[in-house]
Amino acid sequence: MTDAILLLDVGNTRLRWAVDVDGSFLTGGQLVHGGQPAISDLDVMLNAEATPGRLVASCVADESVWERIAQWAQTRLALAPERVRSPARGLGVINAYADPARLGSDRWAALVALRALCPGYACVVDAGTATTVDLLAPGGRHLGGYILPGRRQLVSGVLEGTSVPAAELPVPERMPGRSTEACLANGALVALCALIESAVQRLESEARESVQCVLTGGDSALLSRHLEIPHVTEPALVLRGLARIAREDVASS
Repeated sequence: MTDAILLLDVGNTRLRWAVDVDGSFLTGGQLVHGGQPAISDLDVMLNAEATPGRLVASCVADESVWERIAQWAQTRLALAPERVRSPARGLGVINAYADPARLGSDRWAALVALRALCPGYACVVDAGTATTVDLLAPGGRHLGGYILPGRRQLVSGVLEGTSVPAAELPVPERMPGRSTEACLANGALVALCALIESAVQRLESEARESVQCVLTGGDSALLSRHLEIPHVTEPALVLRGLARIAREDVASS
C-alpha cells in the first residue's frame, strides 16, 4: 500500500478534505474556516487509520489561511504541504490562459478530474463564493470560461450601498419573487442558471455535439434542482483532480 495522501481544497470560506489511499478516499469532510482556521478546527482531519505521508492542496484563500494550514501540517503531521499551481499543460489538459499560473488551482484540479470523467466536450461549474464555469474540448483543450460572484455574493453586492436592510433570504426558486427578499434570492439563482445554460448551449451549437456538464461546489445541489439542461453533480470533483495530480507527481519523480 502506498502512503496515504491528505488532499485539501481550500476555498475562500470553506475547506474540503479527503484522505486518499491507493486511489480511494478513506475519509473526508469539510469545515468553514472563515478566513481564520483554528488549529483545533483543522485537527478534525487527523485520522488514526491512515496517517498521511503527504499533504497536497489547492488554496485560493488569503495567504494567511495558507500559512495557518502549513503551520498545522508541520506541527501535527511533520509534513511540508505541497501547494498545487496551474501549469501550461498536464494530465491531458491544455491550459487556455496566456499566463497559466493565473488560472486558479481549484479550477485546474477540476479540469483534470473533468478530463478523466468526460472524453468529449464538457463543462465544469464550481459554485461557491465565486461561480466559475470552464469549458473543455476533446483532446483536453481548455476553451476558457466565465466567472461570476457566487449566489450569496450576488445578493450582497446588490444590497451594498442601498437602503434595503440585510435580511434572511428565502430558499430561491426559479420564478418571479413577491417580496424584495424573494426577488433578490430568485434573481441570483436565475442569473447563475442562465450563465451555465448559455455556456453549454453555445458550445453545443458551435461544436454540433452534446456537452457533458458537471457541477461541484457548495451551491451545486441547489443549482442542480433548477438547471434545465442535462448535468451530473460531483461534490468531490476538485479533490478527485488533486488526487490525480498527486499520483502523477509520484509517477514522474
